[in-house]
Amino acid sequence: FYSKALQGASKSFRADASTGGCLGNVQKVPIQSAKQVLKTREATDWIVDEFIPRGRLTLLAGASGSGKSSLLYGLAEAVSNGSDFMGQLTTKRGKVCFIQSDESPENASDKLKVMGALGEFHLFTDWSFFDEDKLKALQKQQCYDLIVMDSLTTLLGAGRPDGPSMNDAEFGFDLYPLNTWASENRVAVVMSAHLRKQSKDSTTNAITLDSVFGAASQGWAASDVWGIWRLDQQQPDQNIQMRLQCVKGRTCADGTAWNLEGNEEDY
Repeated sequence: FYSKALQGASKSFRADASTGGCLGNVQKVPIQSAKQVLKTREATDWIVDEFIPRGRLTLLAGASGSGKSSLLYGLAEAVSNGSDFMGQLTTKRGKVCFIQSDESPENASDKLKVMGALGEFHLFTDWSFFDEDKLKALQKQQCYDLIVMDSLTTLLGAGRPDGPSMNDAEFGFDLYPLNTWASENRVAVVMSAHLRKQSKDSTTNAITLDSVFGAASQGWAASDVWGIWRLDQQQPDQNIQMRLQCVKGRTCADGTAWNLEGNEEDY
């Protein structure tokens, strides 16, 4: 058997050598040059100016009570009606899907009512875990421009008990194909993420990429990661002062930051 196999390999090698081919009979693999890739590149299409790009997965990290969900509801509202996000950042009007797994339908509706949201975007509150096939079918049916998921921690962690631990590198592996899928379908995908518990001797609320709760693979897989936190020094007699900052950027400029004011009465 081995003699015949070696004879066959030898004949194959001689045939390839005579025609200038590589060793062995291999199936042709399509090859694309870097120049060809650049020719097909599209300019960055900002759904929200300098914040949320089309065709990318963006993570928004913040502590519990930092206003992540409220900010994301405001994002969905602004894009669905084409208004300026936070009164400052221009948006492109589009179809929006919001998958809410951190709040009950009652909690979500209460918050939206207090915020005065018109609710033009689609809101799903029945997702207990991340379902890639369901998401693809939904996108094929509705052709959303923006998909918001609140939160990564629940959809990939608590809602999926048979999956890897949040501290395992595998925890973030689902985000790699999700980022690729967002690119292929030209849809902006935004997911919220929680933070690691701060040490008692921490002197700042500021967020870095290492602050995101769970495996670092979450941050590696996303195109951009933003952090939102309350400023350490609050000005008296004013609304809550916060910072929204790009802490890992492939599309957003790393270090880009905005100072925000939040209202406790209407979020």
